[in-house]
Amino acid sequence: MGPRIEAGSFVKFVYRPPPPPPKRVYVRKVVPQKQQDGSVKQVQAMVPQKVAEPVKDQNKEAFILHPNWNGKVHAVDLGRITPAEIQVLQAIMDPNVKVQVDQGIWPVDGVPSYPLIRDILHRMDPAELIKNPLAFYQRMVKPFIRGKDSYRQYFAQYMFSLQVIAESHVQGAMTNPKPLFHK
Repeated sequence: MGPRIEAGSFVKFVYRPPPPPPKRVYVRKVVPQKQQDGSVKQVQAMVPQKVAEPVKDQNKEAFILHPNWNGKVHAVDLGRITPAEIQVLQAIMDPNVKVQVDQGIWPVDGVPSYPLIRDILHRMDPAELIKNPLAFYQRMVKPFIRGKDSYRQYFAQYMFSLQVIAESHVQGAMTNPKPLFHK
């Protein structure tokens, strides 16, 4: 059994879902057609054409919102957001940064001095809020990741070579709002 993933952890994995059924695309072409009298006539026909599947990167990095909701892992795909946004997520989920900001220490050593980090940590507790993944995504992630859809659902049985990059510091049980996300 691999490492256990929890809400609030940053993970790396290889995602290999089964391939989708092939897409059929037809194009109109002029093809020769043999007639009853033995002659060949040029006619237009719909001919199947092979469609090249786009190359997908199977190596994923994600921030886990919920480890198992209806058999799926709900996460923020870190490959779809900027490095600065990843640094903000990592900083707000670090309990040591929260403690130092509450004590009035700013900037915190080893953390980028983005005002957004201090603002988020003054207003709310991310380690407590992630227990409700829907509220966490809507209040914390969506406001500062504008214009991008980084939310993803993964089937756990297709996640291989799972590595936990940063452990979760979430204490307590998760709430399961119904439905988690409409996607």
